[in-house]
Amino acid sequence: MKNIRIFASLVAIACMAFAASAATQVKEVAVAAYNAAATVFLKGFELSVLATEDKTAVVVAFVQAKAFVLRLIKRDRPVVSTNWTLAPSI
Repeated sequence: MKNIRIFASLVAIACMAFAASAATQVKEVAVAAYNAAATVFLKGFELSVLATEDKTAVVVAFVQAKAFVLRLIKRDRPVVSTNWTLAPSI
């Protein structure tokens, strides 16, 4: 009976050691993959900005987009009522 307990505890210790080493290896791979993906993602944005010869073109595009959104917000929209039709008859 005592030998079975010793054997079981040795097996448990071996399993814990294996799990710890496997977790460390998986963690290193996962962290490396995340860092590589983040670097590629961020470098892609930097390269896209650097690829434009005129830096003001990027700023102008953002200003134009903001102006478009503001025009959409200010636009008058028809009020729909219960008797409203798309093409009223005259």
